[in-house]
Amino acid sequence: MSEQLHRILIVEQDDLIRPLAAEWLNAAGYDVDTVAAAEEAGTGHNGVAVPQTDLIVVDLPAPRAGGAATVRLLQRFHPGVPIVATSACFLTGIGGCMDAAGRLGVVGVLAKPYSREQLLSSVQHALADGFTARRG
Repeated sequence: MSEQLHRILIVEQDDLIRPLAAEWLNAAGYDVDTVAAAEEAGTGHNGVAVPQTDLIVVDLPAPRAGGAATVRLLQRFHPGVPIVATSACFLTGIGGCMDAAGRLGVVGVLAKPYSREQLLSSVQHALADGFTARRG
């Protein structure tokens, strides 16, 4: 990872996965914020503004039913910030996942359940591809 500390926002409703993903990313040297719902991505779960972020990792339980609306909401809260979508509805190893990413407006997709290595790889690829947001 580069010397710059990247800030990642995890949007995950599952109370077990959210802290685990945060732990994995923190251990890899990322600064991590978490919220349980996209609606909290602007104000946080305690009403305090979520800091500027470089990447969003969002769980989309039903990508075809509301996934695009969730992504648009996150884009409104964090303009220009790349998004990696996770979902149990995405199939591992299927080339159509990148088609789904394009339809949703995200830079990548990650099938659940995912391993630590798969999460870190997705995050590293999204950040390395030059999609990092400008810090203000």
